[in-house]
Amino acid sequence: MDASRNNQDHVIEIRPEARDPATFPPPPAALQPPSISMNPHHQIRFRHPHYPDSSNVLLTLFAPDSPAGGIEYGVAHAACGVISGNRWNGWFTTTIDGAASPLTYGDILCERNYYFYLPESSLKTTYAIVPTFKEWSFPHENPHPCWQTNQNHIPSAQTRFAAPSSLSAAVFSRDQSCRMSGFEEGTQAAHLCPRSEEVWFQRNGMSRYNLNPLLVATGPIEDTANALLLRQDLHTHFDAHKFIFAPKQRNGEEEIPIVTHLLIASRELGILHHNVRLKPILDVDIAFLFARFAWSIFTLLAGFLKAGVERTLIGITISTKPGCPRTFGAADCRKLISGPKSRSQSPTKILRRRSDVEVEGDTDESKQYHKRQKQDDLTEEIAYGASYGTEASEEIATPKATEDIDVLRDTWLGKERLRSDPDKAWLEEVAWARRIRNNDQVMNPADALRLYKFLGHEERECGLP
Repeated sequence: MDASRNNQDHVIEIRPEARDPATFPPPPAALQPPSISMNPHHQIRFRHPHYPDSSNVLLTLFAPDSPAGGIEYGVAHAACGVISGNRWNGWFTTTIDGAASPLTYGDILCERNYYFYLPESSLKTTYAIVPTFKEWSFPHENPHPCWQTNQNHIPSAQTRFAAPSSLSAAVFSRDQSCRMSGFEEGTQAAHLCPRSEEVWFQRNGMSRYNLNPLLVATGPIEDTANALLLRQDLHTHFDAHKFIFAPKQRNGEEEIPIVTHLLIASRELGILHHNVRLKPILDVDIAFLFARFAWSIFTLLAGFLKAGVERTLIGITISTKPGCPRTFGAADCRKLISGPKSRSQSPTKILRRRSDVEVEGDTDESKQYHKRQKQDDLTEEIAYGASYGTEASEEIATPKATEDIDVLRDTWLGKERLRSDPDKAWLEEVAWARRIRNNDQVMNPADALRLYKFLGHEERECGLP
């Protein structure tokens, strides 16, 4: 069925780089609606062929590359290859025992379900999955074919080396404007491999791609090859995994430009940025772009690991021997992605986290985003403790003056509610509050009062004049 779809809806459209804001309004030709989909129901499920259909969905990817819903072959193939341990020799089928799809790079996958096969894999020797980004090994000598082709597509700016403390200034001096939108005002230096992944960065020897060798001992992630300039709001969306950067090839063309690809439906982001070429990203190493691609893709594996069945997994630290897969039970799979964070942090760690927020963008939007992330971590830890009965039964720590009082207060309150709530009504409130926030719902007065109480506030009557 894929091979017969040759109409325009199923040919990927690569749009030119964003126009500079000073040239607005755009010419009439640019007003034509892009050939993409912003329908959140347009999704494609990529399945593991050696698990039952009830629990074999590896990834569910938003499919914005055609009006009817589709994903460019190279993006899907790289995503499935990354999570299977950098296996680039896999193929797609539309049925469990079907023939390999004839589609290739530049074509668009349009079916709603695909099975990702690897050679020498069967029901008895099922291929393993890497569960998290921390367990993934970077393929230095063997990147995905699409990314390997683009190694020479990154021009050189021949910039001076920047010290870690001057990264933002160096990136601003080099890029001048947001690499997605062209805006010069309200921009920030955005890390590709995040600061939070410094352990992974060091373990995988990523400093080999740095421009400044002197940073290896002091701050290897703070290299200009690992950063580009983004507008503040786009930086926030970038860190929230709403989009990635990926090379995409138009069928029949040799050029493989790097474009923005949406992972979550967004009308504004889609119309303005999906499949739009990035502006020149001088000296930004393709390896860091690929690492960022993988970092975002691994967040989509949670459903596969939380399906409640045992999985065959592989990774840097979980394999007993390098390259040897292990079988994990359902509970252990959940722990890999939803285990509780450290129950307390030293003042140094707290200061470092606050410093990260300030350097990466001390704006209202970034503060609100990081606050939401902190609340999600808390509710995740509470749910984990209730499910496994370990954390919730521990002695409740007394807050210390040197620690983050807000975090300790919320943690203490959550665990007290769990201890005094054997019917788990509190967990239902947590799930309800998360749905309210994630779905951006407009609340009625009753819902607003319910959320207000959920956050720990009291309702009081006050006299009005």
